[in-house]
Amino acid sequence: MDDSMNTKVEGQDDGTRQRLSDEAAKRRIEASDAKNELAAAQAELNATRLTLARLTAQREHPQITDEMFDKLCHATTPEGVEAWAEAWEELVAPIIDADPRITEEQKRYEEYVAYEERNAAAFRERMQKFRASGECLIK
Repeated sequence: MDDSMNTKVEGQDDGTRQRLSDEAAKRRIEASDAKNELAAAQAELNATRLTLARLTAQREHPQITDEMFDKLCHATTPEGVEAWAEAWEELVAPIIDADPRITEEQKRYEEYVAYEERNAAAFRERMQKFRASGECLIK
């Protein structure tokens, strides 16, 4: 407000000054609430980004478990999580690659997955034939 408005408001005794004061207090409360909501939304967004970074790191480095993240990774930013996962991979990958037990287990796992995929494909094919035969009540 400029001085002319202040003078005009100060000279009025019809409650205008009180209404303006109440309105200003209301606006301050609304602004404070908006700041709090913004801070909460930013915290939630940061937590979501951190979770996404962890999941991305686990997708790229499947050996990293949730327990490893919880106990070993103290990063608080997505970039920190990514850097930690890369450092972990550089440190642990040579050990894993050198262990014949791990490579054998990986080979057995891949064979199992391929076996399950073949079985699933064969099952789908049998179900399609069964449905086409008209004997199946489920379409």
